[in-house]
Amino acid sequence: MPSPGLQLRRAWDERTLAVPGVFDALVARLAERLGFSAIYLSGAALSASAGLPDVGLLSVTEFVDRARTITQATSLPLLCDADTGFGEVLNVERTVRLFESAGVAGIHLEDQELPKRCGHLSGKRLVEPDAMAAKIRAAVAARRDSDFVVIARTDARSVTGFDDAVRRGRVYLAKGASASAGQYDGIRAKSYSRLQRFDQHGLSLDSVSGFRLSLRLKGRPAYPGGHQETGPPTRPTSSNADSSRALRFVAI
Repeated sequence: MPSPGLQLRRAWDERTLAVPGVFDALVARLAERLGFSAIYLSGAALSASAGLPDVGLLSVTEFVDRARTITQATSLPLLCDADTGFGEVLNVERTVRLFESAGVAGIHLEDQELPKRCGHLSGKRLVEPDAMAAKIRAAVAARRDSDFVVIARTDARSVTGFDDAVRRGRVYLAKGASASAGQYDGIRAKSYSRLQRFDQHGLSLDSVSGFRLSLRLKGRPAYPGGHQETGPPTRPTSSNADSSRALRFVAI
């Protein structure tokens, strides 16, 4: 029986994935019944389900408990939002082990200072790249399964600019992240030249138009063409399958 992390990696090796956001076991079972191959637990959705804003109020215990109820209810690999790792480097190590013990396929970490804020909100503050790199190294070292996915997310685009987002993404990949993602809200056609630059550096996007998330495995080419502002993600055709193997998330 392959581990959850290996299940997720095999799935994204085969094709582009539409990965719906789920915030409880019932929604996860609906996603499985509808034929999805993986699911995603969003911190914003989990906070909203508790009647709270996404500003770092929930604890790692609350995240992991919800993740465990989801993995027990479905056979689909679950990728989880892990905020900033719920603290500093030592906290990140424990965070990884708790999520892994809950049967999760992988997590993503973000490079904000505590208290963090939802990526779509203003007022975010970033840690130094070296501090985030230390968290990534800790997360990679802490995992017991080498296939457990560790994704690094940067919020630099809306704080320090696009070039810093690219720079940070490259640092995070070099420190062992399975993939690197940068938040980029409100995509327009005129921005596509910048998106291509982002792709050229082996990076990809965490947020398009506020609700769509797109990540890809380190070393994989991104999907071609423009980024639509609305509508569901499309599966690649046989003619572009090799250049479009990206993880794509539709967050609820």
